[in-house]
Amino acid sequence: MQFRRTSAYDKNIDLLVERASGEYVWLLGCGEIIKKGSINLVLEEILRDTYDNILLSFDIYSEELESISC
Repeated sequence: MQFRRTSAYDKNIDLLVERASGEYVWLLGCGEIIKKGSINLVLEEILRDTYDNILLSFDIYSEELESISC
């Protein structure tokens, strides 16, 4: 099943997924950092093969508050 989004961002994501040549797609946004151990956690989940999507926790930087929240 293929979904079509209306925003430019969503259309770009659709295009990336369509053009991916591997079995998996890992999307990272601008400024996102892969923390130590994250790749191993993702690989462990892939090997279990019991998922549809894998979401990692992430930090968000607030320019207004000048701080990072987890």
